[in-house]
Amino acid sequence: QELEASLDGQDDLKTVAQAYLSELLPGLDQFYIMVNNEYLKKMNRTGDVSSWSCWEVFIRGKDHIYGCILSRREFIPPLCDITQDITVLLRCPATELNFASCEVLLAECRAIADSLSPSGHCRDVDTRIIQARLDSLQCTNEGFFWFHGRLRLTPVHRHPAAVKFVKSVVKLLHDLGVQEATAPLDDPIFAGIPVLHDPLVVAQEMLSDAEPLLGDVSKDEREERRSAWYQRIAKYLAVCIDGGLLGDRFTLVTLVGAILSAETRPSAVLRKVVEFLLHLLPKGSPGQMWSHSSVSLVELLHDPALFGHYHFSRTVLHVLVTEHYIEREWHHVLRRRCQHLDTEHHQHGGGTLHQRPSHQRTAAGALGAAKECEVGEQDLKDDKQDDDDNSDDESDDDEDEDLDDEQEDDESQDHGLWWFQRRGSGGGDGGGGGGG
Repeated sequence: QELEASLDGQDDLKTVAQAYLSELLPGLDQFYIMVNNEYLKKMNRTGDVSSWSCWEVFIRGKDHIYGCILSRREFIPPLCDITQDITVLLRCPATELNFASCEVLLAECRAIADSLSPSGHCRDVDTRIIQARLDSLQCTNEGFFWFHGRLRLTPVHRHPAAVKFVKSVVKLLHDLGVQEATAPLDDPIFAGIPVLHDPLVVAQEMLSDAEPLLGDVSKDEREERRSAWYQRIAKYLAVCIDGGLLGDRFTLVTLVGAILSAETRPSAVLRKVVEFLLHLLPKGSPGQMWSHSSVSLVELLHDPALFGHYHFSRTVLHVLVTEHYIEREWHHVLRRRCQHLDTEHHQHGGGTLHQRPSHQRTAAGALGAAKECEVGEQDLKDDKQDDDDNSDDESDDDEDEDLDDEQEDDESQDHGLWWFQRRGSGGGDGGGGGGG
């Protein structure tokens, strides 16, 4: 199958192995999985230049034992653009088999997988075609790394364009005050490369350089080609950021971690770089170009369900989620929403949350605000202090009623809506605590 056309998880060997495993399990009444992990193929009998990866599974059922190793052969010569999946399945009766016998069967299955080798005699790689594919950025993320590591082939855009982009991003992080968490600017690979205030200028230059190659076609088709090329640029620059240039010294995890470790919020330029690498584009609009005016990550977080209607880089999104970058942006969105609600309250003289637009009072937004609104908790303490000061001259019965009201407020806070109701009904000024 074509590596480029695999967008449904088939490019992940573990996903394919789990799908294969799900076909075996329905026929078993009682079973347990003894082995389910990656396996390293140990032999190359014919000097094959292709890349091999394997996943092994060993299942013991009530009546039978299954040993399975799924092998994937990628970057097959001469063009290195296809892949093969090969499965070794060993099935035998489970009667009178102990743990040692299972180990022998698994070793036999591994030996069969290790001995797999191509029978063809085509071992030469057509480097001219591969170089053309690299220059047109028509490779997977793994392909860029493999061609560089195995064949020493890189896109023509690597130097100076990609190097300039990475160096400019590193300079922005240094300006943010996180020099120790990033790569040094005096690295030999950066020698003689200028620094740009806006790294996205590099992407615009690469887009402009390709204008004569788009062909004399209709306007719609030309815009579609420009958008596709711009997406490839974003994908390749993300590869360069994610270890494609500096290895483990500078990756996407390093970039996001440095941004989150900064004492101040990153500049708008740096946030735009992250959004460019993510490259959100609506589905069904092949001719639409990503630009600064496109939908941003912050705008999309107002309704996370819309993520399903957009194309984006899965690799970049995975890092943004696991490194809590999206969580921080989401908290920033909620904080701005709270401030907006406060502004509306003061401008319109109060009012309840139910009078506001529905998108401002969703359950998810209320629950999220209840979790992160430390300002709301401080306002609660201030309101309670004001209530205590104003109730000094009241009777003991009134004080008991105030304590009961405060206890009810504390219980309602657990439901996530208390903070919004209190702020929306005038509680934020310290004199309207009863309205919550």
